[in-house]
Amino acid sequence: MKDQPNITLKIKDGIIYARSINQKLNIPEKVLSKLNHDNIVDGMYMISCGTWNSLKETTVNTVDINLSKIRARLLFTTSSNIIDEHEQNVTTPSFGIWRLAYHIATHSVDVDVQVCDPSLGGIRFLEILLKKEEYDLICFSGMSTNLKEDLRLLKIIEKYQPQAIIVFGGVDSQALANWESLNILPIDYIITGHGETIIRDIVMKIDSLCDNKKLQQKNSSPKVLNGPIQLPSIDLDESMLPYGEGDIVHPYGYTSKVLYQKFSNACPETCFWCVSSKDGLVYNDAYEALMAIKSKIRDGWHTDMSVIDNNLSTHQKFIIDLCSLIGKSSIQKLPKHGKLTINGASNELLEALSFAGFIRLSFGVESFDKHVRYQLGKSFSNAEIDKVIYKTIELGIQPEINLIFCSPYETKESISATLIKTAELVLNYKCIVFVVLGLYCTIGTKKISEHIKTIEISSEEGDSNILLPWIFQPSVSVNDLYSNGLDEYNKILDEFSRQRKIFIPNHVKSLLKCQAFSKLLDLPCERTFQMMARKQLKWRYIHV
Repeated sequence: MKDQPNITLKIKDGIIYARSINQKLNIPEKVLSKLNHDNIVDGMYMISCGTWNSLKETTVNTVDINLSKIRARLLFTTSSNIIDEHEQNVTTPSFGIWRLAYHIATHSVDVDVQVCDPSLGGIRFLEILLKKEEYDLICFSGMSTNLKEDLRLLKIIEKYQPQAIIVFGGVDSQALANWESLNILPIDYIITGHGETIIRDIVMKIDSLCDNKKLQQKNSSPKVLNGPIQLPSIDLDESMLPYGEGDIVHPYGYTSKVLYQKFSNACPETCFWCVSSKDGLVYNDAYEALMAIKSKIRDGWHTDMSVIDNNLSTHQKFIIDLCSLIGKSSIQKLPKHGKLTINGASNELLEALSFAGFIRLSFGVESFDKHVRYQLGKSFSNAEIDKVIYKTIELGIQPEINLIFCSPYETKESISATLIKTAELVLNYKCIVFVVLGLYCTIGTKKISEHIKTIEISSEEGDSNILLPWIFQPSVSVNDLYSNGLDEYNKILDEFSRQRKIFIPNHVKSLLKCQAFSKLLDLPCERTFQMMARKQLKWRYIHV
């Protein structure tokens, strides 16, 4: 891949521009007060510093494409999650939008890529932009939890941009069937490899958009709204953007949840969710059985749609119905794993997953200190964590606990509390733990560079400056703990690897991280993590 130029951003009236040229970051005074919004700062930091392709614990492989001869104007926008001036209620899916905008901007000269996050300034900012500019392609990333607000935005987009191809991703097309007629091109995902492939395919064919426009209009007819929505036909083999090693929150990777995707680092066990080999997709008996079950539940809907989104608790009724059929089928005994939110893990859902043969469930706990967890966007209590974990264990399912150490909201006391609770769960209940170290944004989807860079932003309405990303800067004591903990972990890992001379999986590395921090904080659980790391090294394969 050719060298990627530095991308700078321009923010004006709430609109953020990502271009391959140098521009100053000008932000109105009224917008500065909202810059602690994690997605905006995340996107600004990622594009200006280029950290998205240098992640230490996430590998995102990209395919070199040539967009240099394409002349087009693209707009990427996300779910607003706000009603006029009210505060946002859920996190917007901005990370993938920024990454895709960055990728296209760095591979083109005449493609004008713009990103707008309505969560920063409200719907009015998007409306102002749509009135002033004309776009060839508008990519909208939504969320299943926010369909009513997304519908408002989609209507605004269609009103002011009738000439544009409007791609909507983030909600399965079955949910869209009950919406009013809209000239949109729906795809299940916009921030994973499959969605990016579709968007890039459309961009590369920007001069011959008639086919996509016809498909868009056809999907909006009253007849289609009561039946299957047609998706663009894309060749995944050559232009896939695979998630090779999983991200920091989902150690087994997004692709283990999407059955039809070909990816480079496939599951070596051909498990239920992956159903693939090192050579790519395998249409085996388990896959065919699953397709039949999906087809029955969806009543004739696309059999190539993913079984679930990234969270099993998002569409609980569908998942419960699916598990009911799986539990009675020939694929009940195949090993299964998935991800759940603590506050979405109802007893009915957990029992259904157990009946369907799930052996592991991953929970994004992040921290066992409720104040830190709240700052990370997690509203559940410690009592709720205990209830869900113990219910999972009672049903014979092994819990996976995802934790973040040294976030900007941590103290030595909060990290100590998390380590002590983690040691209890690992020792007494054989929980699997995945720990990430470093400084993270609140949406938990990417690691900030170890050497923090700052972006100088000047206000249009004065001479005051602000350095970003200021929300990522922890206390001095935690920053020192992070540096010392990383050094201690590397020493322990080197010794551990040298003694055994075998591959050390990520869940064992996480226990060694816990051991390192416990040692620095002089906690009695240091020996517990050391002992359990040795034991878990002998466990059967765990997706990492």
